[in-house]
Amino acid sequence: MLGLKRGRVALADAQAEWPQIAAETIRDLWDIFGNTARDIQHIGSTAIQAIKAKPILDIAVGVESLSSLESILPRLEKRGYRRSHNRFCEDLLYVRQDAQDIRTHQIHILIYGCLQWRNDIDFRDYMNAFPEKARAYEHLKTTLAEKCHDNQAIYTDGKNPYMTKVLPDARIWTEMKRRMDVASFDPIEKGWSCDRKYRIATSGGAKYLLRVTPPEKSASREKMFRMMRRVAQLGIPMCQPVEYGVLEEGAYSLQSWIEGVDAEAVLPGMSETRQYAYGLDAGKILKRIHSIPAPDSQEDWALRFNRKIDRNIQMYLQCAQKYENGQAFLDEVQANRHLLKNRPQTFQHGDYHIGNMMIDTDGNLQIIDFDRYDFGDPWEEFNRIVWCAQASPLFASGMVNGYFDGNVPVEFWRLLALYIASNTLSSLPWAISFGQREIDTMRNQAREVLSWYDGMKNPVPAWYVPDFRFPLPASYPAR
Repeated sequence: MLGLKRGRVALADAQAEWPQIAAETIRDLWDIFGNTARDIQHIGSTAIQAIKAKPILDIAVGVESLSSLESILPRLEKRGYRRSHNRFCEDLLYVRQDAQDIRTHQIHILIYGCLQWRNDIDFRDYMNAFPEKARAYEHLKTTLAEKCHDNQAIYTDGKNPYMTKVLPDARIWTEMKRRMDVASFDPIEKGWSCDRKYRIATSGGAKYLLRVTPPEKSASREKMFRMMRRVAQLGIPMCQPVEYGVLEEGAYSLQSWIEGVDAEAVLPGMSETRQYAYGLDAGKILKRIHSIPAPDSQEDWALRFNRKIDRNIQMYLQCAQKYENGQAFLDEVQANRHLLKNRPQTFQHGDYHIGNMMIDTDGNLQIIDFDRYDFGDPWEEFNRIVWCAQASPLFASGMVNGYFDGNVPVEFWRLLALYIASNTLSSLPWAISFGQREIDTMRNQAREVLSWYDGMKNPVPAWYVPDFRFPLPASYPAR
């Protein structure tokens, strides 16, 4: 069965005849276009195996230039095709349609290799390579077809959010499979990064994390990859950097895949002993990360961070929302700026907290997500310990004690209070663009911080356990 009355939206089960009719149509089009065509391909849902589709064949004809078609288009019309308007794509559309407005073929003439060409081909191949993705697409189409009441615009517009999300995945998959064996390709939705992230597996069973950074953000990614290699050479438990390169979609890095669970999800349910022990690990790992010195050209820390404090204060004062007792944070940073003078600087992970840690299948702590790496005061790296303490005070305590080998200097606590106060001031203005939920989260966090620090009057937070005595369980992994 092939053909659908113009204006109708209806899906038919996949037909065995569709590929055959498409192949015959492509032969006919080659006869018409000759060397003017660079390639001719069967596209659209009828080209995706075993899913429902509108029973209309879509064929893409790729040409070097649309201006070279003066002698071709009359021949196309003589074969029963007529020019039509396509509000959904920027191609030259010709259709085959009978006197009863039953449309059977749509011929899309477009520039070979353009974005639309790549989208059409890559999406088709992506769906055919992964039947479970094709079934999800079929489910969306079926749902929309039932709801749109033969309104083509509603049907097509309803697919747009899905296509906007999936088309970059298809293009990235296409480029990566030219570089390596890709047996599975699963998008990862978690995280705040602008990177597109994927879990890739090869047919041999090797697994990788793929990160693709948009071109406008790609400039620093090669440097980040080199820094990750330097960190990995220290023996840090982390995703091992494997390969760096550039795709049409942006810069990519391929890293080893860590099988395990998010530390943030499982740590609070562990025994107190394990929570503290993993904290010790996190602190010792961070100390090793900080063994990489900052470049000699690095700007003086006090000058740099004082500018950041000034920005954070200005952002907070100009923000329409305020914290309860927010003045305590303002007073804290103003009273302790002098502590920034002559601070050493090292490499920083940039976002070191429990949310960027995993526990692998062997029970070992693993560090992930170096994409915010920086150079600065190593103690400033602890400013995100707020999230660790919220999840597990014992983990946070172990992290401090592991870093300092149990001898925590008083100056550390004073500087940490300054860094956390400065960070808290900027968090509320940041949250506003994300809506009330994030605003409430930052308000609650500020209240918790004030409680820990007794209104910023005590530099040592209430969650800190200075000397947790424990025997390690016999089954606990050796470190």
